[in-house]
Amino acid sequence: IKINHALVLGSRMHGVGKDSWLTPVKRAVGKWNWQNISARRAFNDAATFNAFLRNVIVLISEAHDLGEKRFALYDMSKDWAAAPPETLTVADKHVKSHQIMNAVGVIYTTNHKSDGLFLPPEDRRHFVAWTECQVSDFPPTYWPWLKEPNSVEHVAAYLATRDVSAFDPFEPPPKTDAWHAIVSANQEPQDAELLDLLDHMGENWIFAGTPSRPDAVTVNQIKTHPECGVGLATFFNDLKNRRAVPHRLERAGYIAVPNRKGPADRLWRVN
Repeated sequence: IKINHALVLGSRMHGVGKDSWLTPVKRAVGKWNWQNISARRAFNDAATFNAFLRNVIVLISEAHDLGEKRFALYDMSKDWAAAPPETLTVADKHVKSHQIMNAVGVIYTTNHKSDGLFLPPEDRRHFVAWTECQVSDFPPTYWPWLKEPNSVEHVAAYLATRDVSAFDPFEPPPKTDAWHAIVSANQEPQDAELLDLLDHMGENWIFAGTPSRPDAVTVNQIKTHPECGVGLATFFNDLKNRRAVPHRLERAGYIAVPNRKGPADRLWRVN
């Protein structure tokens, strides 16, 4: 049964145990069913040489410094993290593309919270576990357990017998503080400015006895409002952003409403 979300294991420092945690898991599923791949290679090879998706678990490491590619990686990897789709298309060198069952488990590791992965506010496919531990927090006697005889096998045996009947693999994962931090880091600064402006515009708008944002606004009302900052006004006045304006307003909770009883162009005549 595929767990319908990926794991994101993060820390500010290297050497605090992200890979060590996973060593027994790798032994449990078999190293031939496990593949490590960098985030950059996962993105670059996803369309042509993506046989790594045939593994039981894919560990995508170094989720950082992808620039604008991080948005495309998120869109591309959504199907890897959850099902449906029930199948994935894979291809390899000298192997034609073909369908396989979507059963891969995806784990990301990163040391970058604000400039690593991209997660939108509506994301339901990533569980983010973050630690602020440092290497100095662990005594020298902590890590050698990995080298003790049968230590990894003991962990694998524990995992094999653990009762997970109360776990629902189809439920969206909890939204942790780290998840919220990643989402906030990827939002445009103008989004917060726009929400603040709408709050100002709603100060004199009373709904159910309490102030609230206006039920409807026009772009002209936004960019000419006294509280509209220079950056936000510049965004709305720039003709290059015309196609982005509806998306920005939709993220703020406003969608375009056509005038179905009006003229053929369905536009509203204001004032």
